[in-house]
Amino acid sequence: METFHKTLKSNAALSKSPTRRVRTQSNHCFLAIYAAAQLEGLRVKHHLNHFALRSRLYVIPDFDGNGQVGFLDLLLFVDAFDSREGQENYDAKYDLNGNGEIDFSDFLLFIDNYGKEVSTPSGGDSGAMYCPLI
Repeated sequence: METFHKTLKSNAALSKSPTRRVRTQSNHCFLAIYAAAQLEGLRVKHHLNHFALRSRLYVIPDFDGNGQVGFLDLLLFVDAFDSREGQENYDAKYDLNGNGEIDFSDFLLFIDNYGKEVSTPSGGDSGAMYCPLI
């Protein structure tokens, strides 16, 4: 139980909610619990603890490949926003959480990296880089 509590607080950012309204607080709590459940599934699958998993998860939404997540990346992301696998404007590189649709949760992942300088591993492509565990 203590590990789950630490995961909710540290890895799923339950205590870092900037929300002020009940609905957004509820959504944040739900998504934090959902994230902790996903981490638990990966923990079982890969025999690593939650903190080791967290250090191996990464997303780099530098879609234009210029080394910084910026406004051009946002414009590219917006073109694919609200699309699902099988639709014409769907592109998996904008599906940052890999759930088959480009939605608000992907936008939150994008915004979390906005303004950051990124480096692409040698030989790697620009765009979102997914966790090698999933």
